[in-house]
Amino acid sequence: MRKSIYVVFISILFIAGCKTDVTVEVYSSDLQRVKADETAELMVSTLMAIEIPSSDQCDKYTSQIVGIMKGLVQDFRPRECTTRDMDSFLVGELQSPLLPGMNAWKAADALLGIVISSERSIVLLTLNRGKFARLNKRMNDEFHQTLNLAKSKVTMILHNDERTPQTYGMGGALVNGQPIYERRDIEIEARRKATIRLSDVGSAALVKYGQVIVLNLEP
Repeated sequence: MRKSIYVVFISILFIAGCKTDVTVEVYSSDLQRVKADETAELMVSTLMAIEIPSSDQCDKYTSQIVGIMKGLVQDFRPRECTTRDMDSFLVGELQSPLLPGMNAWKAADALLGIVISSERSIVLLTLNRGKFARLNKRMNDEFHQTLNLAKSKVTMILHNDERTPQTYGMGGALVNGQPIYERRDIEIEARRKATIRLSDVGSAALVKYGQVIVLNLEP
């Protein structure tokens, strides 16, 4: 009986895929700088929390995932293994480019990025689908599972590091834990931050199309 339960559990995991929570941290001054300068290219911190079978064997799974990430992301640095809601994760940090336009993104060698469209004054989160497919192939070869980014938490933390409040247009997301269905203007006080978590539809769009709008720079 125990063996049967174990097989069913593994089968469910295989169908569902590994959760892969992504958190990107961005600063308001950097957004304005890249919007104003078409040649600017900055790097921002991105955390990936990749589901692993158990945090009790952290060293083993860390070594495996570092090997999987090699050549696909820039400077993947493991930070910790952690458990939450009975799921175990390896949390690693990588650097993602903050770029002025889609042409710059297409030329970038990155898995994830943030792109500012100065014409439309929007900020997009972007995903290199080719790299993501290769990442999933490696994950499947190693763990017999793939990364289910569409069903995971994708979050942008926007810091207002300027001296005055800043207002942005947001919608279709949880903003500081509150659901914002239709587009609304959200003010962030000076030296404060807003946590913007994409909806399930937003996460799925990121995987399918390689980009999703997170916010508007202009109210």
